[in-house]
Amino acid sequence: MDTINNESLSTNSSLAFVETVTDTFCGHVISSTVRPATESDIDIAKELYYQGKCPHNIVMDERGWMYDFRSCFICGKGLGTV
Repeated sequence: MDTINNESLSTNSSLAFVETVTDTFCGHVISSTVRPATESDIDIAKELYYQGKCPHNIVMDERGWMYDFRSCFICGKGLGTV
């Protein structure tokens, strides 16, 4: 398991959002809600990551040409396009 750069997370935490999935179809997210992540949200997700169970619910979006790219803020896993 890779290590997390804690300094990077704390300085970029304004980019992080908590995603709550509200609807899925065949394993794909159809709709979700997002809200700004708090330091507490990030700390809980980091603890789960260290236990080998990253929840991938703290997300950040990177601007793309046609769609934005969503990835996990904690581990960096790509989660799809939005």
